[in-house]
Amino acid sequence: MRIWETSPRTFGHDLKELRMDEHLTQAELSGRIGRSLDYVGKIEKGLRTPDLETLGRIQRVLRIDEVRMVR
Repeated sequence: MRIWETSPRTFGHDLKELRMDEHLTQAELSGRIGRSLDYVGKIEKGLRTPDLETLGRIQRVLRIDEVRMVR
């Protein structure tokens, strides 16, 4: 699965799948990346696009390699 697509909605969908694969709730992910629950929810709904710092945090928490992040 590619984590980053041109569409924020597609990215959000992929993020949700990866989060669920790791058995994390939105609240757990938000705590681990240092962002609010609302922020994570909006990313997953395609209403927000994460900045590069947040992408890096998501990458580390969900153990996504760099190649998957940019394909």
